[in-house]
Amino acid sequence: MTIIDLRRMTPVDAKRLQATVTEAEHCMRFLEVVVPADLADAARRATSQKLAGRVRIKGFRDGKVPTGLVNQRFGTLVLEEAMDKLVRASALAVIKSRGLKPISPVEVDVVECDAEGPVTFKASFEVAPEVEIRRVGGFVVPPPPGMPPLNGEVERHMEHLRHEFAPLRRVDSTDESPRVGDMVSVVVAHAGEEEGGSGEEEDEGGRSYSFILGSDQALPGVQDAIRTLTVGQEGEFDVEFPGEKAGAPGETRRLRIRLIARRVPEVPELNDDFARDMDYETVDELRKAVRKSLEELHQQKLEESRDIQLVRMLVEANDFDVPASLVDRVADAIIDGIVEDSGGKPDDASPEDRARLKEELMEQAEFTAKRDLLLDRLAEDHGLEASEEEVDAKIEAIAERARQSPADIYSALQRAGNLDAIQQQLTARNVRDFLRRQSGLH
Repeated sequence: MTIIDLRRMTPVDAKRLQATVTEAEHCMRFLEVVVPADLADAARRATSQKLAGRVRIKGFRDGKVPTGLVNQRFGTLVLEEAMDKLVRASALAVIKSRGLKPISPVEVDVVECDAEGPVTFKASFEVAPEVEIRRVGGFVVPPPPGMPPLNGEVERHMEHLRHEFAPLRRVDSTDESPRVGDMVSVVVAHAGEEEGGSGEEEDEGGRSYSFILGSDQALPGVQDAIRTLTVGQEGEFDVEFPGEKAGAPGETRRLRIRLIARRVPEVPELNDDFARDMDYETVDELRKAVRKSLEELHQQKLEESRDIQLVRMLVEANDFDVPASLVDRVADAIIDGIVEDSGGKPDDASPEDRARLKEELMEQAEFTAKRDLLLDRLAEDHGLEASEEEVDAKIEAIAERARQSPADIYSALQRAGNLDAIQQQLTARNVRDFLRRQSGLH
């Protein structure tokens, strides 16, 4: 079995080919193609001529080797190369002429040919499913729960603001070790490393770091070690390092850590002076603004939950089969996202972990594939794709918030490859609004 890539092949004339396309379950298509003898012979001669220009044979100048001698010496190679190109080109011709859209590699299972005569081959692949949308609205979404009590949440957020914007005061005392929430500056080196080791940002034979204790900016073992030191003190500690790949065993390294400086937050009182630092006249105005922000966030979450239910109802009302290869690719993308969200790289997941996760995620992957196909078809059928005007308006809004020119924002998005993402987001918004209207939810 051979898997071929059709993207760069120049097709032959499909009218010259005898082709049968058979439909099977799960969007599978099977081709059986007969290429006439004259096209096969032309492919062999073209390959012989091309090879004659490349090979070197004693007694002939470069590029002047007779094709007959090439066929005599390299007949098998000529036949294999010619048939490979001919099958690729013929498969592409049939696929395009029948309006087929493969979403999986085209697998050539059988090729029958000889030195003369026609060529017969069979191939198979999966195509994008035909998505027929029978119902787009009239869905009854259960009403969302009411607004939860926010008094406790408001006060927790006010406390968070106090600590987040607390100024830091340097502490040089050697009587107390740093605590969670303190800003610490340290020098870290491998134990036994000579003073003055090489490397950028290095000091006293190690590398300098500054971070908040209790954050995720340093390994837990490093933070635990720092909490045993005082300013100016140094010690050696065994620290556990994670494995290079997700799930891989870690290793213990002995580090020398010196605490250079400690800064403690001075949490301000919750009064009008603090509110003015937050650009509000009084603490009551600040509290009202926090409550309004939390209410808007809660409402946004309710709307997102309602949209998720609406789309699920849409998929259930317009169910269809999706190719296994598409579901498999979606599952792989979900797994890659899980690994990246945990701070790793896609190839960090071991084959065993990937297989286990894929089995657990197949139902979610199948739903996601159906959802994306349905929403794309909906956008196409109802003209919901974001227009250039909508994209321009979005860029202008971004530019206004960033206090930059639209041209600068456009250039930055283009360089980062994010223009398509803007259009996709706007299209998704249009589809969402369309679905809401169809069910009386807008």
